[in-house]
Amino acid sequence: MIRTLILALFCLPAWADWTAHFDARMGIITMQTELVGKGRQTLIGDSNTEAFWWSAVGGCNIINAGMGGSTIGEIAKRVDAIAAVTMPKIAHVMVGTNDSGITAQTRADMTRIIVVLRNYGAMVVVWPIPSNPTGNAAAINALWAEVSAQNGAYWDWWWPTLVSVNPDGIHLTPE
Repeated sequence: MIRTLILALFCLPAWADWTAHFDARMGIITMQTELVGKGRQTLIGDSNTEAFWWSAVGGCNIINAGMGGSTIGEIAKRVDAIAAVTMPKIAHVMVGTNDSGITAQTRADMTRIIVVLRNYGAMVVVWPIPSNPTGNAAAINALWAEVSAQNGAYWDWWWPTLVSVNPDGIHLTPE
């Protein structure tokens, strides 16, 4: 545990392009992985993910690799580091709420997230975003569904029965 804390604190400069929040989250992800072990279910995404303080999903310990404020592109940049640290068996990808639109790069970023996780041996489950400030959640979800099907990931629509949207219209909460 001490070794992981030292690595998390002193290796942060290697991720110099990350903001302080992303640096801190990566340190927490590293420590959580040390506590529960690699090869667990891993939640990867934005604030909807980071806000989940679950310690288990389906009776299995999980690693919460949510990074509030992330876009699809930002997770695509960080997915190698997250996968290398957590070595997920099942990766739940929940990101897109902070994306202001779909660009030419969006499909490539979505594909990269799935491919990197699958290359680490993970089964990838992509969750739809519930809503976003720009109102383009349907378009982002449609693209996620398409990219998931093309890259061997599962597109999962079961979450509306398990979660509800907070009054701010953005963040999810367990019912």
